[in-house]
Amino acid sequence: MYNCTGGVNGDLPTNLSLSDIDNVTSALLTNDAWMILDTIGGEDKFGKLCAELKLSLIDLEALA
Repeated sequence: MYNCTGGVNGDLPTNLSLSDIDNVTSALLTNDAWMILDTIGGEDKFGKLCAELKLSLIDLEALA
């Protein structure tokens, strides 16, 4: 259990803030907590083939 302290509303616990998330994340990582999901890196997987397929579909629509 963690009471948020980084918010701006003046209550205790406060509203959730980035510093609260950072504190909890660092506490979990330093205590060897298990990750639910593996980290997935962002990738741009759109290539030239998609554009070529789109052009051929446009040509087929024009013929119809």
